[in-house]
Amino acid sequence: MGELTKIAVEVMVQYYGISHYEAKNKYIETSGLPFCQQIEMIFPSDPKNKKAAEEFERRKLINFFSASSFP
Repeated sequence: MGELTKIAVEVMVQYYGISHYEAKNKYIETSGLPFCQQIEMIFPSDPKNKKAAEEFERRKLINFFSASSFP
């Protein structure tokens, strides 16, 4: 599982209480869109969407800056 997928799955499990399997499938089904749009498609008008998208972006940035450029 790619790092962005891993983060997205963890965020969806945390905020929406769905299974890892369901979160991964929903993330992959909506791939290609910004996460904030994905989450809105998956959980339309859910009040948790803004916080979940912010969490994803925060963790994505942390992951990006902590990763090495080359193995």
